[in-house]
Amino acid sequence: MFPECPITILGLDGIGRRLAELVHAFPMRVTYYSLSRNPDAPAFCEQTDVLGVYVPLRAETMGLVGEKMTRALIQKPRAITVSTAREKVIDEPVLISALDDGHSCSCAPI
Repeated sequence: MFPECPITILGLDGIGRRLAELVHAFPMRVTYYSLSRNPDAPAFCEQTDVLGVYVPLRAETMGLVGEKMTRALIQKPRAITVSTAREKVIDEPVLISALDDGHSCSCAPI
């Protein structure tokens, strides 16, 4: 049996909801993040191995995956970020810096 892999899903519309349904077939613990219900996203990132970003681009989501969230993710050397969100949702210079420094294992903008 594989060890449980925690995944945090940002955005539960369409793609995020479908991903949540699919990952239950694997040994993954799923955490959902709602901007309206819990503005403290970095706390989730400290406990996850996979961050899936599926939020729409709006004023409140611009830069959502910024320095605080990236710093929380880099605490886990095997952290993976997967994003289908518009590019401005992720603060790319911060993420690239973490990748260049070897702090984050991988990032997959789709």
